[in-house]
Amino acid sequence: MRSNPYTSIHTVRLIGGAILVASLIVAFGARIIPLAYQNGANIRLNAALDYGDNAAVEAAAHELLEVLAQSPNEQIAWRGIALVRMTQGKLNEVAAAYHHVNNYQAELLDWGARAETQKQRAKAQDWYRVAILLEPENGDHYYRLAHISAEQSEPEAADYYAQALAASRHIEFGRSNILTRLGELEKRKSSTDWNEVLARFDEAIQLNEFVNQQDIIQARQSKAEALDRLGEHRAALDEYEALAGDRPGNYWANVHSGRLVWQLETNAPKAIAYLKKAIQNNDKSKWAYLILAQVHAQSGNPELAIPLFRKVLTIDPGDRAAREQLDKLMGGDES
Repeated sequence: MRSNPYTSIHTVRLIGGAILVASLIVAFGARIIPLAYQNGANIRLNAALDYGDNAAVEAAAHELLEVLAQSPNEQIAWRGIALVRMTQGKLNEVAAAYHHVNNYQAELLDWGARAETQKQRAKAQDWYRVAILLEPENGDHYYRLAHISAEQSEPEAADYYAQALAASRHIEFGRSNILTRLGELEKRKSSTDWNEVLARFDEAIQLNEFVNQQDIIQARQSKAEALDRLGEHRAALDEYEALAGDRPGNYWANVHSGRLVWQLETNAPKAIAYLKKAIQNNDKSKWAYLILAQVHAQSGNPELAIPLFRKVLTIDPGDRAAREQLDKLMGGDES
């Protein structure tokens, strides 16, 4: 009796598959069995997380713990456990699980960054808190946590920045960057202590431990603003002019230099030069136009001031100062 060719080939394949499995077991030992079990548990875990099925999540976690009981170094299983505990808000257990994962620092920051991108700020904060649990000496983790808290006007932000400042290690955010953030928080208070603001930014500049170089400009500009608010106008002008000299493309340094030059020196050509430079840098903002119009009006050139006041009102029709001064120059005829 002739054999069925298909059956024979099928039998050969089955035998070949059995030999392959046997070879894998010989090569890798019993590890292949927990790996397969682990993969199934992870699939079930992902489905449970997608559907928000807490009972199924915990069941998948139990399966992964069984895998870890046989193979304690299975990093995928530890990641699964970490995700389960994160959904349960058990941050200490998340940290304990990630302690078994190689290069966990980059992974935690990636989770935090993803949550931020998705506007899930509370979840991002939790990931950064886990990073802090694992690396309490790293000020960058406190900085990230503080930054999100500041965005949401949470009062804890200042404490987190203070912890970032006190930490022994800083890589991405230097102590001067942290002091700049603390100064900005002080500026946002309803009753701002401008002496405290000045102290923060002055310390940041003197310390000169900026990693993010853009904050150097922010600190210098805010120091000048604090001096201006405290009535130290000459010192403020010196700061603004120095910044405008170093960064001629800085809009506000030129605006305030022009304003204070006119206020303190009544030097129209110099003030006008600063204000025109500001307009070259940003022709969409009203402030340089407004101050330039006032300089022209007060120096006896109403014909130059009138179109500038009109420009201000084009940008901001509700600007009362521009409306009142234009009406005065036009003898009340401006509609």
